[in-house]
Amino acid sequence: MNEFKLELSNVKVPSVNHYLGERVVGKIVMKYLTKEAKEFKATFDEEIRKELVKNHNNSSPFYLDRLEVNLKLYFNNRRKHDVENYSKVVLDTMQGILFKDDSQVIKITEEKFYGDREGFDLVLRPYSGESTWGSW
Repeated sequence: MNEFKLELSNVKVPSVNHYLGERVVGKIVMKYLTKEAKEFKATFDEEIRKELVKNHNNSSPFYLDRLEVNLKLYFNNRRKHDVENYSKVVLDTMQGILFKDDSQVIKITEEKFYGDREGFDLVLRPYSGESTWGSW
């Protein structure tokens, strides 16, 4: 089975609450990526591309597949962390590189761990289970 695996340490994943900022221009509310989001996106993009070059012939092996994602988030503090606020950021960052759209994700498993490490482990693979969506 073809899998994409990535382990990132010393990388703080911003929560969705810190990913987008808002600015009001006249009567229009404009959204923008925060500095924290831009830094994370740049680091994650670079690591994804390195892994694709190293182990996947420089292209995503499942760009249009239905997908399963396993995500382990590591935090070096005991603050409250809602995993779905972090997984959305990780999925959005992979979109357009590893898969076309995050709607392709059929199953996601999220876990959080507390300790000295800050970062995450990611495994992305084609979804092998049955889906009520029928054929893709």
